[in-house]
Amino acid sequence: MRVVHTDGRAETDRFPELITPSQPVFDIRSLAHEIAPGAWAICTMEGDAFEMEDQRNWSDASYKTYVRPLAKSWPYTLAKGSRHEQSVRLAIAGSIAPAAAVDPASLTVTLGGASDARVPAIGIGVPADEAECALSAIDLVRRLGPRLLVCHIDARQALDQVRLEAYRSLAETTGAELGLEIVIPGSTDPAAELRPVAAAVAKAGLTPETVAVSPASDLMSHQPGHEDPDVPPATVIYAAARAAFPGMRHGGGVFAYFTELNRKRPPLDLLDFVTHTTCPIVHAADDRSVMETLEALPAIIASTKAFCGAAAYRIGPSAIGCRQNPYGKGTLDNPRGGRVCLARVDPRQRGLFGAAWTLGYLAAAAQGGVEAVTVGAPTGPFGFIYRRTIEPQLYFDALEGQAVFPAFHVMAGLTAAAGRPTIVATPSRPGVAAALAYAADGRVVVWLANLTTQALTVALAGLQPGEARVAVIDAASFAQVTTDPDALDGLARRFADGRVALDAYAVARIEVAS
Repeated sequence: MRVVHTDGRAETDRFPELITPSQPVFDIRSLAHEIAPGAWAICTMEGDAFEMEDQRNWSDASYKTYVRPLAKSWPYTLAKGSRHEQSVRLAIAGSIAPAAAVDPASLTVTLGGASDARVPAIGIGVPADEAECALSAIDLVRRLGPRLLVCHIDARQALDQVRLEAYRSLAETTGAELGLEIVIPGSTDPAAELRPVAAAVAKAGLTPETVAVSPASDLMSHQPGHEDPDVPPATVIYAAARAAFPGMRHGGGVFAYFTELNRKRPPLDLLDFVTHTTCPIVHAADDRSVMETLEALPAIIASTKAFCGAAAYRIGPSAIGCRQNPYGKGTLDNPRGGRVCLARVDPRQRGLFGAAWTLGYLAAAAQGGVEAVTVGAPTGPFGFIYRRTIEPQLYFDALEGQAVFPAFHVMAGLTAAAGRPTIVATPSRPGVAAALAYAADGRVVVWLANLTTQALTVALAGLQPGEARVAVIDAASFAQVTTDPDALDGLARRFADGRVALDAYAVARIEVAS
């Protein structure tokens, strides 16, 4: 990129590969970047100094260039009667050669050899208010098959022994690894704050394998360069956590988003793993922007691994909906079930969109070599299993008996694949489709998702010969996949010609017996 600053200085720079915690470019008058060989887009901004933010911090697939610089004081006053003018002008220099014709309705996924990555351990988050609801649907939770449960404890609130015992029952019944994420007030004595938590955990018979502790202040966002809240150092908090919960793997980082981890990196020598979550509806909530956040996940994963050293790396719990808002007093209401930024309840969690997004998320985590990824929850706003809520859930509220959301089948299929070696699977048009392939028990399993509203015909190249079957989650099979937790086996049909039709946000599972 070429940058002209407000004082007329010009320089040539590069967009960063790894995600910077602070602004990569300051004091901008104009920006130019090469959009194709020999063709440049030049954006000139006048009226104030602009600056750029790397929005991949929030999993947006973009950089944001904005005005007023964050270093200036705020709030600020505009004098009555004063006049303010700003302008943005875009120019294109050079020419773009005609691109080769691409059929928008077709795409090829090419299978290669075994990669160095393996399918990570896949788990679910268990919010405190969903623990007992999950037990009431325990048969479906077992079928979901999570490899780990990340259970939440907030030490700022009265400890609920019943919920802690529900955590124990969930772990015992599913056989999943139990992990605790514990929020403490963050006063001068974290050891004193953790002692009653440890006692309550022991009383409930919980035997967690992992523990992560965070002061409450780290649930909120803090701008780079601004003074941090007055809390004990991370070294003191992590030492107190190890003393309270000895003999376990200890994690650290943030329970908020990668943004906050990138701005406040933990002391790695005290940790067994680093963790953070993501949320795709921080800045934009339209369907296209949310799907595009999948394109930023590889950069988030690479950036974290670049600074976390020998510590293992775990992501989650993450979901489409916002489980906490680091930028305000709370998550936003969404009574009409719309596309709303930072809303706790997002209707796409229970639709085909949620299944496609979940597959794309898990594929990115697998390809990035993440140790474990936690997505969603058993029930509730982030759930995979339907339960009645105060918010209306069209279609599902009219069903009788148990029901699951389409993403349930993606999770249930992939949780069982933990540790399997992945196979390189490359879509010819990244961002249009997601793919995850692995070898399992003499079979090759390929999962595909259409990430768009455009119907696609996906051709598989490099598929080894053998008896193949395909099952598709789409609008035509919606009733079956939401009422039958084993629907994919019943939907499977012969896969003969190496092509599968995927309607909007459809997901396919292809199994080839060698």
